[in-house]
Amino acid sequence: MRKTANDKFATYRGVRYLQTVKLNSLATFAVCTAIIVVWSFIALSLDQDITETQRSPLLLQYGAVTGENIDDGEYWKLVASQFTHVKFLHMLANVIFIFLLGRAIEKEFGAFVVTSVYLLSGTLGQFASVTSYPELVSSGASQALCGLAGFLLIFSKRLLTTHVTTFIILAAFVLIQVGLDLYFAGYLKAGHTVGLVSGILFGFLANLWSNPYLTRQ
Repeated sequence: MRKTANDKFATYRGVRYLQTVKLNSLATFAVCTAIIVVWSFIALSLDQDITETQRSPLLLQYGAVTGENIDDGEYWKLVASQFTHVKFLHMLANVIFIFLLGRAIEKEFGAFVVTSVYLLSGTLGQFASVTSYPELVSSGASQALCGLAGFLLIFSKRLLTTHVTTFIILAAFVLIQVGLDLYFAGYLKAGHTVGLVSGILFGFLANLWSNPYLTRQ
């Protein structure tokens, strides 16, 4: 079946859109890809189905962290653990929200800022989690994701008027994360709280030292 001019134009626009998404989201895309690659590698190493739960004790050899690891000076695990997950759906949800929120930050502030916010908030959040519950195995990107959300919260008023979709995604994530913490733990988890507060602090600093589109009058 021969394509019409409209079909060809629609295909062209679709390709151009994907190219724009890639260019504006290179660092965010790299983080999301790394999380998926790490999950797939661990599943393959453990000879598990791709959607099967990856048990926390087994994740220790792949970068998950405990208080004992920190006592032994394995600080690198505070970063590596941000790319390991126990549940497939948790990993997938994190990747989706990281891409949506991270892309919004990267588009306005650049790759360095979004990468820094992700890694620093995640590291601080993991450290808070490990020091609060040293006997538990800490893993997952939720702490870093909370950092991205905290960063954007500083610009929520401007998002509400100029980037409504991003604001809705941000609000949905915050409500879901708070709800899950309160439902399963009965309190806001230390790692998530510190990650969020760290992101808010970084967002405050960014608002002071830059003038991106999100903050223009």
